[in-house]
Amino acid sequence: MRYHIAFTDSRIGRTHNVENMLINVKDGDSTPLETLQQSLPDSLATAVHSYARKFLMSREFDVDIEMAEDMLTGRGAIGWGRSGTFTVRQLSADESDPDDV
Repeated sequence: MRYHIAFTDSRIGRTHNVENMLINVKDGDSTPLETLQQSLPDSLATAVHSYARKFLMSREFDVDIEMAEDMLTGRGAIGWGRSGTFTVRQLSADESDPDDV
């Protein structure tokens, strides 16, 4: 499964024009929904945290993600929203990167 992360106003911290990200989740298609509901937000948050570190002076910040029950969409915050917010959307298997337009 692939997830598209779109940063609100293309911003993380004081950095603007931040590129959105694509995250591949291994074996997500064969994972039971109940297991996915527990593990997916953590996997996505870890990837966003690693990406956001490049743009923030502090190394101590949280990334929180709240996914819809079907795990297809969600929203998140970096540093309780002070350092940025973002949306999450699962891409279908044949869907290309929305940023490649």
